[in-house]
Amino acid sequence: MITLSSLHNVLVGGLIGAAVLTTVSFRLRAMLRAYALSAICLALLSVSVGLRQGLEDPFAFAVATMLLKVIAIPAFLYSLARHTGAPLRLQSFVRAATTLFVAGLLGAITFFVSSRTASYVPSSIPPSFLTIAIYLILLGFTMMILRRDILSQMIGFLTLENGISMISVITVGSLPLFIEVGVFSAVAMSTIVMSHLFRRIQEAYGAPDSSLLRELVE
Repeated sequence: MITLSSLHNVLVGGLIGAAVLTTVSFRLRAMLRAYALSAICLALLSVSVGLRQGLEDPFAFAVATMLLKVIAIPAFLYSLARHTGAPLRLQSFVRAATTLFVAGLLGAITFFVSSRTASYVPSSIPPSFLTIAIYLILLGFTMMILRRDILSQMIGFLTLENGISMISVITVGSLPLFIEVGVFSAVAMSTIVMSHLFRRIQEAYGAPDSSLLRELVE
C-alpha cells in the first residue's frame, strides 16, 4: 500500500529529475516538457501535503499550477518561438556535460549544507523537502546565468519560482486565496514581460541571444 510519505518521496524525486532535465535540455520542446513535468510533480506534492495536514481545500493551488504552469505557459512559450521564427535549438555558454556537472555540484553542496543545518529546521517541515526547494532555486538561478537565449532564461526563472512555491507549500501548506491569486498573477505577468523582451531582441538582432545586449549601440 502506498503511504503519503512514500508518495512524497516519489514526487520529490520526480521534481528533482524533471528540474535537472530542464536544465540540461537544448531543445525547446524537450525543455518545456521537462518543465511541465516538474510543475505536475509540484502540483501533486501540494495536494499530498494538504491531505497530510488536513487542509479544507488542498486542491486549489494544484489546479492553478496545472492550468498555468503545465498548460498555459509551455503552450505560450512554444507558440511565441514558432511565430517569431526563433530557433528551437537553444543556446548556452557551456556544453551539456558541463551543465550536468554544475547541476550535480549544486546538488552536492545543497545537501551538504542542509545536513549541517537540519537541526535548525522546524520539526513540522521535512528537511529533505526544504533542501529540494533550495536546490530548485539554485538550479533556476544557474540556468539564467549559463544560458544565452532568452527562452531558456525565462524557463530558468520559472524553475526558480517553482522552488519558491515549494517552500510556501511545505511551510504554509495552503495560502489564502487572494495571496495565491497574487502569486500566480505575478508569474503570469513576469512571463508576459519577458516574452515582450524576447520579441524586441528577436526583432532587433534576428536571434534571441541575450549576450548581444552587451554590445554598445548608438
